[in-house]
Parts: sequence; C-alpha cells; structure tokens
Amino acid sequence: MRKMIGMCVTSCLLLGSMGAVAAQAEKPAAHPIVSMPQDSFNGMNYILVVNGKPLQDRSVYSSENELMIPLRSLTEALEYKVTWNQEKKSVELQRAAQWFSLTIGEDRYNVARMLVQLGKAPELKDGRTYVPLSFAEKVLKMKTTVDETGVITISASEDAVQNMLQTNGVITEVRDLESGGKALHVMGKTTTTSGHGSIALNIDDKTEIIDGVTSKPLTAKDIKEDMKIQAFYSPKLTKSIPPQGHAERIVVFQQLGKVTGTVTEIREGKGNTLVHVDGATDNKVENDVVLGFNEETNVLSVDGKGVDKEQVKKGDKVTAYYGPVMTMSLPPMSNANTVILETK
Repeated sequence: MRKMIGMCVTSCLLLGSMGAVAAQAEKPAAHPIVSMPQDSFNGMNYILVVNGKPLQDRSVYSSENELMIPLRSLTEALEYKVTWNQEKKSVELQRAAQWFSLTIGEDRYNVARMLVQLGKAPELKDGRTYVPLSFAEKVLKMKTTVDETGVITISASEDAVQNMLQTNGVITEVRDLESGGKALHVMGKTTTTSGHGSIALNIDDKTEIIDGVTSKPLTAKDIKEDMKIQAFYSPKLTKSIPPQGHAERIVVFQQLGKVTGTVTEIREGKGNTLVHVDGATDNKVENDVVLGFNEETNVLSVDGKGVDKEQVKKGDKVTAYYGPVMTMSLPPMSNANTVILETK
C-alpha cells in the first residue's frame, strides 16, 4: 500500500495530547482568529464561555488533574454578588434567594445551608479564588462541557441563552446577501433539546458576533467558511431542510483545516481511532490527512443527522474539518472536529 499509516506510527502516539512539535492547520486564517497557543494544562490554553459569552479571564489551570476555574469571573458573569472574608478566607455568593459559601482549603461547599463535597477544595492563587469545574455543575447547577480545543462551555440550562437554541460546529458555506448581511450553513453538534445539527442562519447588524479568543466584537465581514463557532438562534425557524432562521449570537473560535476525499485506512490508535483520508482522492500523499477520531469528534450525514463514528468505513467519501493543531509528519495528523459522511 503506497499510502501507509505505518509511516506515522510514531506520530500516532501524539494525537492524544498533540503535545509534540506541531504546526497550525494549513488553511490560513481569514482574520486574526487563529488557533490558540497550546501552553497550559494538557497542552491547552482554555477559554471560558458562560451563557454564550466568552470571558476575558483565561486563568484556568490544573491542580491534581482537576481543572480549576476563577470563581469571581464565573459568578459575576452570572450576576452573583461576591463577598470575600479575609479573616476566614471564605467567599459568599448571593443572587436573589440563592446563597452559597465556601472556604479556601476545605472541600465543604455550603449550598443553602447543606454541605456538598466535590473531591477538591477551593484554592487561593495569586490572590484569587479558584474552584473545580465541577462546582459549576454540582453547586451552581449549570451544564458544563469541555471540547478538544479547550473551549469550556458553562450554561444555565439546556436552552441556556434566553431560551435560544444552540449549535456548536463549523461554517461550511457563506453567501453574501443583498441586504449586506450573510447567510451561513452551519453543521455540528446541538447542545439544546430542539437544536439542529444542520442549520442555515442569516446574520446582520442585529447579530452579536464575538471573538471567542479575545472577547472583542466582530462584524459579518469577519465571518468566513471553515470557522469553528457557537451559534445561538431563535426557535422560530422555517420547516425547510435545513431549517433556516436568524442568528442572535455567533461566537467564533478558530479557523479549521478542511479535507475532502476518500477514507483509505482505519486503525485503532492510543485512545482514539486513526482515519487516513486521501485528500481529493488523487493518490498523492501530500494532500492526505490522518484524522484522530475521539470523544469530541462529531460525525454527521449530509443532512446533519448524527452518525456513529463506527459507521465510517474504508472507501467512504468524507469532508472533514480538523485542527487547529497538527503534526509535521507526512501525511500530517490532526484531531477531527466535524466529519460529514457523504457516502450514504
């Protein structure tokens, strides 16, 4: 076999953490949102997104294999009043009838006068209080997810942002509208009960567009194909396929790499499945990519329905979005973000 995954066996071990020498996905970024520097816990520089809005505070770190998040930044984003007691080294949180307290170094979180243990005590670092990520879920009753590129999403409920629907995915198509806005086709994973894996969204000057890395506002002109985004939209949609609606908020993270071609080989790697894609189906190894399928990889049919990763077989036609980090091997290797299975 001329295209041998065997030539990448050494590199295969890198996909779990992507911590070896790596290069950015070859597709150049269309605007300053490129990949995040990979320099902290598990090689990630984490971004906190709370109810659809990225926080400027990036001070997430690891302590005994626990992700620790900044308490004040999180809770003030949720409109809690935060009170620090210097003498007791404790914090009180209050919002309407909700009340919580915690003490540095004690794995006892006071929730409405009842004690809850999380297996990890709050910590004081550089004069700031940090709590384990599980605090958001088990104490504040939020929904939390962490994706493969380090985006930590914390939302108030399944329909988190003012009852809007949400899809996390990639922009597969962008069209200019006569009105000056743009029409986007987004494919990905819905995080709300009534969301859609394939959705057509119009954006205009009423759409709030945010740079997920810097938290700075963007405009419709900044939106390009192959961008990884979080899209929030109204439940008022057409009954077409895909459904169409208006985007209320777009959070943009990275420009991803893209490959369209044929699956030529599949093998099990360390903690993931390695899928060799013959780019452009041209038998030229320089156009190929070896993709790591992991827990965060989203596989979809062309109409946006979820597909089990095990259904991807040798000979299938796929379009895959990957990155933002990839190895410098030949063919390069990268974690797959969204994979569209074009073979029925």
